[in-house]
Amino acid sequence: MTPYPSRFPSVTFAAIEAELTREAGYRARVHAREVERGRMDPQQLARERQLIEAWRADCRRLAQAMAPIAQGKPALYPGMLAIEHSLTLKARRDGLLRELRLREQVYPREIAQGRLDPAAAHRQTERLQCLLAFYDDGLDWPTDPAQRAALYAETMERLHPSEQKELAL
Repeated sequence: MTPYPSRFPSVTFAAIEAELTREAGYRARVHAREVERGRMDPQQLARERQLIEAWRADCRRLAQAMAPIAQGKPALYPGMLAIEHSLTLKARRDGLLRELRLREQVYPREIAQGRLDPAAAHRQTERLQCLLAFYDDGLDWPTDPAQRAALYAETMERLHPSEQKELAL
């Protein structure tokens, strides 16, 4: 199933899960070496693993929420489904933004050096952008109106003005 047919027509939940699995494998190799060399703290390694597992769990939960659409039924509200991790929406969104910014810096150099195919770079980035769109659209927003209003205010406060306009639409 395509989660966002209008914005990401070629991205499916299976594709997002595949990208997160690829990224988890890459991080397992690279980050372990960084810890051995003293360039990464073991706690940071654990946090990065926790973060990517939270993204994967969210992807599964979103797929579960959207599954009824294929049967002609309305989607389920993802915030009502069980969460398989303890990371906040802010932590997951911030981590995803950090990863996307890193790719903006690294991928052009990797492509120029012939180490990364441009189409693969686009695909990998687009899949994470699709997951970010779910976070921005309110995945996990509480059902209680007072809690939702407080979370909305906090979210709007930390966003760049251009993102505020996008989120308010």
